Amino acid sequence: MSLINTITRSVASASVKGHKVAKRWSNILQLNLNLKIERDRQKAYYKAIGEHVHIDKVGEVASSPKIKELREKIFIQERKITQLVEAINNLKSINSCPNCSYISKDAQKYCPNCSRLRK
Repeated sequence: MSLINTITRSVASASVKGHKVAKRWSNILQLNLNLKIERDRQKAYYKAIGEHVHIDKVGEVASSPKIKELREKIFIQERKITQLVEAINNLKSINSCPNCSYISKDAQKYCPNCSRLRK
């Protein structure tokens, strides 16, 4: 009888341990879900701040001489980057659309992605 009692106690103990593990993982999942909800809420607050600044300050920012200078520098950089990407793609025999950057190996007159005329 002692063997059966030992087995019964072992099974009961394993069951309790299993329940504790399952409860722990359930709590972890719930906390992760709450964490995601709070991060999403925080992102929404940041977005609202950005929209507010954009709506209220876009006129002031756009007329700033420093912003105008930086925007021109960004435009120049974009052209340089586009030229470098095109040069690399030419060396790799890859055709990319100058409008949407869709990459294809076939030289086509029109982009299969955006339907615009390629150079």
